[in-house]
Amino acid sequence: MGTEVPGSLTDRQLFNAATKITIGDGATAQFWHLAWLQGGMSPKDVQLQEDTPDQIQRKFTPRRRVFDQVGILSTIPGSMGTDLDTLIWKRWAPPKCKFFAWLAFQNQLWTADRMEKRGWPNQRVCPLCREANESALHLLAHCRYSNRIWRAIRQWTAGHFPVVEGWDQFTSISHWWQVIYWKDSRCTYPRVRSLILVVAWEIWNERNARIFQRKFKPPELLIEKIKAEAITWCLAGAKHLKEIVSEPVA
Repeated sequence: MGTEVPGSLTDRQLFNAATKITIGDGATAQFWHLAWLQGGMSPKDVQLQEDTPDQIQRKFTPRRRVFDQVGILSTIPGSMGTDLDTLIWKRWAPPKCKFFAWLAFQNQLWTADRMEKRGWPNQRVCPLCREANESALHLLAHCRYSNRIWRAIRQWTAGHFPVVEGWDQFTSISHWWQVIYWKDSRCTYPRVRSLILVVAWEIWNERNARIFQRKFKPPELLIEKIKAEAITWCLAGAKHLKEIVSEPVA
């Protein structure tokens, strides 16, 4: 214990993200650098077990490879695989929208699939399309209702927006989010990335309104609401949005 861990900071972050340390006699686990504290424990709370060796276990099964970029790197703040500063934090948007996007990227939204795993009451089926079980990925990328919204906004911006086709092939929301940001040339500009936050945020709000308030907007009304919200963002300080959000709300 106490010796320096070999490798760079990124190497240590990868190792900590991919392993679980269980303290036994303290002979193997390195005090300062390995992620052995769990449940908010401080060093003084740990009781060494002299007859039990330390254990280092992989967190991920063969189905989720240890060095999968989306799986591992998404757990490391600021890593190259998840440049959340560029994806979310440096975009012009209200703080609540950025926080929502941060939760969505990590699949931490309280959608029906996550509540079901905990045995909590939920509606199971997507409240927007009423055709498939709800998950964050379905809600933002797979849902027929949501796809209609994305396509309409793409038309409104004269094509300066992601192409929706092929989104049904994504299997994780972090993968979807990164691909539409990095591999779609239309999303290389801050103005487009901010608009993506507007659309995702309003889709989430519509979902919540249907579940908790029993209020339903047809796609046409939600599209107009998104346009109005985008223009409001422009007036509030998102100056770059004006380059693609210039048409008046119908």
